[in-house]
Amino acid sequence: MVQADNKNNHIFGILFQQKEDGAIFLLDDDGAHRVFIEPPESLLLPATAAHVKETSTVMWKSGEKETWDSQILEDLLHDMESEGRDPKNEMTYENEHCSSIIISST
Repeated sequence: MVQADNKNNHIFGILFQQKEDGAIFLLDDDGAHRVFIEPPESLLLPATAAHVKETSTVMWKSGEKETWDSQILEDLLHDMESEGRDPKNEMTYENEHCSSIIISST
C-alpha cells in the first residue's frame, strides 16, 4: 500500500466486520480490536455498520465546517438555488466528492 507523503500518516490495520453479530473490528499485529464510536457527552457505542460514500466538506460563511453525504449536499444546493439563494456566496468547498467510509452504530 502506498501512502501519501505526509509524516502524520499511520496505518492502524485492516478493518473488518464480523458476520455473527455485525461488530466491526480492526486487525493489526497485536490481534483484533473492537471498534467503538465515542459521541460527545455519551457512552461508547459499538460500531456495527460501515458504508462507503462520497462526501464533501464545506465551510459556511459563519465559519462552521460541515461534512455532508455529497448526494444530500447536492439536493441542499438545488433547494437553495430554488429559493433564489446563491450557494457560492454562502459557502466554499474544503474538499468535494471524497471517497469516505462512514462508520455508525445502529
